Amino acid sequence: MVFPSTDIQQRALFGNLSLDEISQILDVTETPSLLVSSQDGQIRAGNLTMVELSGYTREELGKFKVQRLFPGIEDIWENETERLKLQSKAGIYGTLITRRKRAVKVRLESRKIGNQARFVLLEITPLLENSHLAIGKDTINLEACFQLTRAFSQTSVESALEVLVQTGQKLLGAKAVVVYNAFSNHPVLKKVASAGEDKLLPDSISNSDLVTYYKELVYGPPYPSLLPPFQKIAVENRVSFFVSAPLRVEKKLMGVIVILGASGTASLERKAPLLHAKFLAAAAEAAINNLSQIKNLREELNKGRAENLVERQLSKHIQEGVIYLKPDLTIEKVNQATELILGYVEDEILNHPFDDVLIGANRLDYCLNEALEGIHTPRLGNIKLHRRDGSVFSANIKVIPVVNHQTGQVLRILLFVSDMSKEEQNRLQNQHLERRALVGDMNAIFAHEIKNPINNIITGIQLLEQILPEGFSDEKIIKGLHEDSKRLTHIIDTILNYSRSQSSEKTNIDMPALVKQILTRWRPRMKRVGIKYHIKADSKLPLIFGERRALEQVFTNLITNAVQSMEKNKGGVLAIHMKSIQTLGKKQAIKIDILDTGAGIPESAREHIFEPFFTTKTEGTGLGLSISKQIITKHKGSITFTHLPDGIVFHIILPAKNEA
Repeated sequence: MVFPSTDIQQRALFGNLSLDEISQILDVTETPSLLVSSQDGQIRAGNLTMVELSGYTREELGKFKVQRLFPGIEDIWENETERLKLQSKAGIYGTLITRRKRAVKVRLESRKIGNQARFVLLEITPLLENSHLAIGKDTINLEACFQLTRAFSQTSVESALEVLVQTGQKLLGAKAVVVYNAFSNHPVLKKVASAGEDKLLPDSISNSDLVTYYKELVYGPPYPSLLPPFQKIAVENRVSFFVSAPLRVEKKLMGVIVILGASGTASLERKAPLLHAKFLAAAAEAAINNLSQIKNLREELNKGRAENLVERQLSKHIQEGVIYLKPDLTIEKVNQATELILGYVEDEILNHPFDDVLIGANRLDYCLNEALEGIHTPRLGNIKLHRRDGSVFSANIKVIPVVNHQTGQVLRILLFVSDMSKEEQNRLQNQHLERRALVGDMNAIFAHEIKNPINNIITGIQLLEQILPEGFSDEKIIKGLHEDSKRLTHIIDTILNYSRSQSSEKTNIDMPALVKQILTRWRPRMKRVGIKYHIKADSKLPLIFGERRALEQVFTNLITNAVQSMEKNKGGVLAIHMKSIQTLGKKQAIKIDILDTGAGIPESAREHIFEPFFTTKTEGTGLGLSISKQIITKHKGSITFTHLPDGIVFHIILPAKNEA
């Protein structure tokens, strides 16, 4: 059936309306529409949007039947169920064949028009490629929305924006979707995420272009006469639409998202691209804000963890006791030093009032009230506190409030407790050492002054022995005086050795060789009194850098004591073991154990054996072990002992040559 060409025929069909008037009426809606005869499917008129979508002119459309554009639609008219569906809001899905033979997926919806429903208004809504979201309709693509949620699970802004542009490109069937620098303040905004044919768009834009042209939502066509940068690219590539949406973070313009529609297609209704651009921009802004907040929270969390770690380490290793009080003045926690000072385990005093633990600190009440006002007390002064066992000690307490400077609220109160009794002990010990040093100086002077007269006495006695005849009646007295003088000289020499500092030259010492040399000298005497000895040394022992004569004196003293102790038992065993060890400071050293099966040391004397002039022997000077300890200490070593049921073991540790 041919469309009527005369005005009389037109009016016969449509009353007083002309074809142009009918077309103008159809142009009111932006949805592509056709007026179709319900009897034979002949197209009577089409609006401008349909002309753009199909590529045909109005005159050409008037020559076609509807099945020419929508193959298979005649089957729908013949099926009552499908026809009712077509007339409902749900509509039906079909394919539009354009002038260029391009197949466009569409949704069709019809309305009956005129007397006896002689005509049908057919509304055609193109569908996005690979999507169920209809342009110009409010249908929601749930799959795309689900994909967009992935942006919020990304760990970086770049990866989140990549998810958004990829999803947006599929959602709109767009030629390209690009985001420009959505998170920096540089004068040049760089392309940070893209999908589709992103090479069409530049890698960067100036901040001035962003502020001048794209600080608000922009859509085209129509385009302005003077084309901005992105619109010029859109026109040159004949895309179906162009849209840009600004990106703002905390109300500050930070970037832009740019979308180019598909090429070679007619311009479509602007509602859907604008809506989707807004949607993508909002999602991008939310993702950026979300990741920025997560980053800030992580930084704050890491900072808090570091501060807590430092606080724990300080609290653990500081020598002062630290007591954490809540604002209600109950104990929140204490450090290890507090447990040692007061004698309480932390679990025993948690949540207890402070005065249940700090017994005797009457002046502390006033300072804590001051602390609740934010005032700290750097030194409370010496006060007497009670330990858990009831003993009293002198202490100094600092009271430090922890205040939230924004609100002024006191969050915690820290009490620093110093045990002043230790300082008192150190003071007394220093006095004792000073007195000992003074006594040592006096002993040296005394011994030096006495030695000369004694030498004169010995010389005189030797002269008398030569002058007096042999068998002289008082010969025994003279010999006794001589022996006593020599013994007195030995004592004076020992005192001088103890008092004066060792000054012999240091050298590399092979300790096994040194000890074997000393044992060789003692071998005849040990064999005579029934003493067996064993020496064992690990292979490749390090050398010692020290004073050979001084160390020889140490081991001579220890071996002499061992032999004298075992002589009383008429025999025994002397065992010496040398091995390489590492000290607590991870330094290499030699440990030398000297064991004997003699009488040992009485329990009452064990605390004093290294003190000068203390001895359990009737003829001893009490300086042997004291001098030995002095020499070992000077060599940065240590000497201790372990008492056994049958004997004693001395343990000597000396640093190796490379650690000395």
